[in-house]
Amino acid sequence: IKNGDLKGALLAISEDTSMSKDIRTLALNMADYVGDTKVSFKKIPDSFPVVGLGSIRNFTTTVHGLFIVDKNAIQLADTATVHTLLHEVTHAATIKTLRKEGDPITKRLKRLHKLVKKQLPSEYGSKNVDEFVAEIFTNSTFQSKVSELKVEDITAFQKFANIINNLLERITGKRFTPIFTNKINALNESQSLIVEILAPHAVPNQKSGVMLAHTSDKKGASLLASAMDKIQSKLSGDRPINSTDRSQFGDKAVDT
Repeated sequence: IKNGDLKGALLAISEDTSMSKDIRTLALNMADYVGDTKVSFKKIPDSFPVVGLGSIRNFTTTVHGLFIVDKNAIQLADTATVHTLLHEVTHAATIKTLRKEGDPITKRLKRLHKLVKKQLPSEYGSKNVDEFVAEIFTNSTFQSKVSELKVEDITAFQKFANIINNLLERITGKRFTPIFTNKINALNESQSLIVEILAPHAVPNQKSGVMLAHTSDKKGASLLASAMDKIQSKLSGDRPINSTDRSQFGDKAVDT
């Protein structure tokens, strides 16, 4: 990371046996898919220009990572852990895929954006498909609103999570299996990893779309909490990044 080598960092995670098999597999395949994304360690300011808005985004919590879309660049604070890197890399992979007009993932995301825009026309995340993706990755309030919208037989956030899962399973060479259906079932570790990656971790004690997506009743809440407990310790870790141990990255992230 200090040398701007994102691919090398992801390959290092893929060889770290303290990580789960799913995390290592994802890191290994992401190394090829978004290895050309720039990455650096920098002190992240309390505010940041919002591309295309001519305004400033003020951060109300400590930010450990940024993905800057127009520069295809990830910035990490020196307090980062695995979650931030995977969160930002997943956003980068999604944006890269959106640049392919004929890609089925692109078509599904554009269709979902249109459906959400009809119900949330004044939200900034409804402006265009890029901002729609960025707001879901970033903004827990927007996630919550999207999680309350029904699209066919599941929520809009569940639909988004399925699309991202489809993308990541395609990248890792797995057969696509939807995370969410119209039935509440326990998530396996691979599915839990995807849901955890999507969490923005922006506001403590605020229900994010990740929680709302699977909590239509107490059973759903219990199943999701159990699945999250299994994966979260692998992603967050207890040690900040230092000069000798770069295998752990951030547990909070904001994308622009």
